[in-house]
Amino acid sequence: DITQQTDYNGIVTTNTTSPDGLVTELTTPAGTTTTTRNQLGLTTSIDDASGTTLFDYDPFGRLTSITNPAATITYTRDTYGRAIAETTRLASGEETRHTIDLSATGMVTGEHLTLPVAGTITTGYGRNAAGEITSSTITQHTTPTDGSALRLPTDDAPTGR
Repeated sequence: DITQQTDYNGIVTTNTTSPDGLVTELTTPAGTTTTTRNQLGLTTSIDDASGTTLFDYDPFGRLTSITNPAATITYTRDTYGRAIAETTRLASGEETRHTIDLSATGMVTGEHLTLPVAGTITTGYGRNAAGEITSSTITQHTTPTDGSALRLPTDDAPTGR
């Protein structure tokens, strides 16, 4: 189906939808955006004036990566399918990685953020018997490549949550 809308300024927007009602093409004065989906209805690509963005999924329909002309984002999952890492690689080659550590019950016990300039920054979480965060410790594991020092506070006080 094709539908057309005109706003109060006279700007026309045209939508093309699939038989199941999902927008497949959107046209405005700024250009056309085309969305492609797989048999599960998951978006596999978006084409617009800035280029093509691709979306990849695992066999269970969970997002594994997003790629566009500027960057690629990938997601890593543990054996239970939980997202435990996200890596962003820019077209320039710079890479940022965020990972989480999980307890056997799935609670976040730590995070690691690796930045191109700052090295790896780690946050560890202390929890009480109810699983509530009672403390956090932030440390930096490496020195930035430019030789400067990044100093982060350490907070072992209760969070009040």
